Amino acid sequence: MTIAVGPHSYLRGNHASKKVVPEKRRGFLSRLMFYGGTNVLFLLILFIIDFANTPTGHDPAPYLVLLFALLSFPMFFIEEKKGPLMISVMAGPIFFLFFGASDFLSYLIDLPGRWKAPSASILIDAELAILAGLSFWLIGYVVAVAVFRRRSDKWLITDWRLRELVWFGLICVGLSLWSTWDILLTSGRWEKYVSQGATKDSLLVLARMLELPGAVLLSHAYLVSKSRILLVLILSIAAIKVPMGLMLNSKEIGFFFILIFITTKWLHDGKIPQRWAIIGISLVIFYVPLSYAYRATLGERHLSAAQGIGDFSSLFNKALTANQKTNDVISGIRATVGRVDFKSIVELIVSRVGKDVPYQDGHTLVELPLVFIPRLIMPDKPHIPVGQLFNRELHLSLNPDTYISTSFLGELYWNYSWLGVMLGMFLIGASLGVIGVISSLQNTLTVTRVLILASAAYLLVIKSETGIAQQYALFLRSTVLILVLHFIMRSRRVTQSGV
Repeated sequence: MTIAVGPHSYLRGNHASKKVVPEKRRGFLSRLMFYGGTNVLFLLILFIIDFANTPTGHDPAPYLVLLFALLSFPMFFIEEKKGPLMISVMAGPIFFLFFGASDFLSYLIDLPGRWKAPSASILIDAELAILAGLSFWLIGYVVAVAVFRRRSDKWLITDWRLRELVWFGLICVGLSLWSTWDILLTSGRWEKYVSQGATKDSLLVLARMLELPGAVLLSHAYLVSKSRILLVLILSIAAIKVPMGLMLNSKEIGFFFILIFITTKWLHDGKIPQRWAIIGISLVIFYVPLSYAYRATLGERHLSAAQGIGDFSSLFNKALTANQKTNDVISGIRATVGRVDFKSIVELIVSRVGKDVPYQDGHTLVELPLVFIPRLIMPDKPHIPVGQLFNRELHLSLNPDTYISTSFLGELYWNYSWLGVMLGMFLIGASLGVIGVISSLQNTLTVTRVLILASAAYLLVIKSETGIAQQYALFLRSTVLILVLHFIMRSRRVTQSGV
């Protein structure tokens, strides 16, 4: 395979590593002033919009100030953005989206369905739980980095050939698309999956898992080679997946590929790729309300996702028409923020668990120790869809199969109250700190390190809305697959300069 790099040169099977540019270091005082200045600016903006509004019930301004100060610390104060602390830097804006964006935007636009706490106290219990959990997450991360950091340059320092990387990425993506289509074509309804036998089920799940490494491999190959052919290929796959996500009634499928590309580029650059981030956010703001309209259209006709595929054109036009009647930028933002508002979920959990809803006492985490035991060996291996259980226990939806995510933090409180939040989030942060050390891109940029970092960032940070056991199972299995591929595909040692 020949991959163009610029107008006059070509790569024929070259290695997939590239030169690591040393990061510019800023002094302690410079970083402190930048961090402090950013927080003062946020405080000023918040003061202005808070002064201009009269919020109903509890005013979240003090909470937002503390949350921003905590989550902005890695991004604006820590040096070496591509070092072991990289995941903590990426987690900041994601956690703010989950736990702060709804409160912040509630000053500017109406957000129906948002929890409005009546408490007049400065910080309500849910806010204290979130701040405590995220603080312990960051402490655990930093402690793990401090303990393991000196060994970071001893692991995963061999790389793949670029040609093999591209071909394997294409195979992974192709298999994952086939498996996604096949699985969802057998759906009797949106939330239910019809088994096709243990062997085929296992193959389909394995093939589905390949999409994440496949997307990272192709993205990494483009970022190393700057091949226009690869960029067109990546954008084409992303474009195909947008209507495919609508057909299969899955928002994640719709914008997964572009999200992984942005994540991989962020890892390469050590900073948010602003232009791509704007494109991704625009896609999400347009896509989320449209997906809800399409789902409603399916529901009106009592169709499953599979049944709707045959009449997709008609259904899509009806959904688009319905969406255009109410859709604008504000409604798109409202729908998107409502989808990722996990502060309201935590408030619901804290207000009810231990009162009219019992603690789970580890029940939702029971799958974690059994992650590597296949169901063929253990047929009665427990499977606990946390979001569905949460919905049923709290009686939140008329449809008991509706999946309502709790977030890692909410699930930990649901199991063990405050102890679960503090100890559990510390351990989660520590596990990510170890991953950050092992896969640091500061001095050695290899595809295996990028694969592990991107998998951790996606499965354990971006997808930290879902069940803990489920996401760690996916990450651990993905890591084993990545390491097996690493030992098969590695071809030469990469020096600390990156080449």
